[in-house]
Amino acid sequence: MVKRQYWLLGGGLSLAAGLWLMDGLTHTLVQVGELTFTGAAALLGVWWLYQRSTRTANPGIPDPGLTRAQVDQTLHQTQQMLDALSQELQPDLSHHVPLQAQALTLQTQKNHLSLDCDRPQLRLAVVGGTAVGKSTLIQGLQQRWTGTPTLDCQEQTLALGQDPQYWQQFDLILFVTPGDLTESDRQWLQGLRHGVGGSTDPQSSLPSPALVVALNKLDHYSPGQQATLLTQLCHRLQGWVDPVNIVPIAAAPDPIQVRRQSSDGTWHQSQEQPDPALSPLIDRLGDLLQGDPGQQLLWGTSYRLAQGLQRSAHTALNQVRRDRAMALIDRYQWLAAGAAFLNPVPSVDLLAALALNGQLILELSRLYHKPLALHQGQELAATLGELLVKLGLVEISTQALASVLKTNGLTFWAGAGLQGVSAAYLTRMAGLSLVEYFQSLEGEAEATTPAIVERLRPILHQVFSLHGQTERLQAFGQTAVAHLKGLQPQAKSPLLY
Repeated sequence: MVKRQYWLLGGGLSLAAGLWLMDGLTHTLVQVGELTFTGAAALLGVWWLYQRSTRTANPGIPDPGLTRAQVDQTLHQTQQMLDALSQELQPDLSHHVPLQAQALTLQTQKNHLSLDCDRPQLRLAVVGGTAVGKSTLIQGLQQRWTGTPTLDCQEQTLALGQDPQYWQQFDLILFVTPGDLTESDRQWLQGLRHGVGGSTDPQSSLPSPALVVALNKLDHYSPGQQATLLTQLCHRLQGWVDPVNIVPIAAAPDPIQVRRQSSDGTWHQSQEQPDPALSPLIDRLGDLLQGDPGQQLLWGTSYRLAQGLQRSAHTALNQVRRDRAMALIDRYQWLAAGAAFLNPVPSVDLLAALALNGQLILELSRLYHKPLALHQGQELAATLGELLVKLGLVEISTQALASVLKTNGLTFWAGAGLQGVSAAYLTRMAGLSLVEYFQSLEGEAEATTPAIVERLRPILHQVFSLHGQTERLQAFGQTAVAHLKGLQPQAKSPLLY
């Protein structure tokens, strides 16, 4: 890549010298009022020759690696996830109307995606700021592209803040700039890089759309400026856009003044419209879009979209399960509260043991289709109780709740009542931690209790930190006191979830 950049710089300097020689010939044969377009055309020719010389290596083209079988397997897994979502929605359709609508939408998208793998067109997003020549470029491509597959070019105006995931639907993104990148250009390109299979994205292993940068309006610059611009773009995009995917073009060159000498020796001046200079871009698109590389891009798009559908279905499925899990946690936390309130215990160890219920763990594991054996549930409950004590979470929670109750004038609850509230709170925090754990699993739960506890340790810290905020403790304390007094809360506080 570095060698190619030096080639660009050296080629630009050589080009400038060549144009100086051409200037004399131009005055002898055909005088051109504006030599800028001549320089642009020459630069395009040199670039085209260089591009042809590197074609055997095909730099910038995604390496083959994704197969149709992999895409089909991903689509099959997506359908399994959608089937599971539909099945779990059935018992409570009236309570999950929005999720039911989302499930139907996802199923429709998956059905379309199954056919998308064999579409005859490749989708190109032609992106750039205002007045950079997107529309003219699309017209030129449509008139000059004769390859297979055909191109579905969609004009897209650059907009900061747009969800980068939007661009996953395109096989290739053609970014158009009339000069060096602006700050908005750089921000957009960085967002695209990180949001669609980029290096900082959790889904960095996903294939990304091909990205080609078209440096348009080269006829507006001198030969030296043209070479400088290309070198700058290669430098700014080094590491993630191959230099051969940074292509100089002139989609709509400005008219030029031409002087011709007639047979009688007189000179005539006229204005002529040069043809668009798009050959290097069309040639590069041919490398990227035809044959196996184009098939790889199409499969990559289907694979990305299927992965996105899987994540959406998984999120919806987790929401359904979470709603049911919260009902379980509510029930068991009030059981723990009543037991501690009626039968106070003398130590935090026993309080933790009372709060951690093996049956709750078993029911949550079955709810998330990660079933644990009876002895695992009991062992995990005991181990988690010990961990809560060792981490100091039992004592910290009890002290915080005592302070909240005192602040609200509920000193009456300093004894057995405080233990009841604390037991309910600990049950809730442990239950929420287990929900987060089961939701994070890609496959089966860990085989041993120590392995599960090791995964749960950071989750416990996170959940207790989030729900240990004063307003959440106050909301929970008031709800728990009302329950222990035999009162039904008027409404569940959103702070509890």
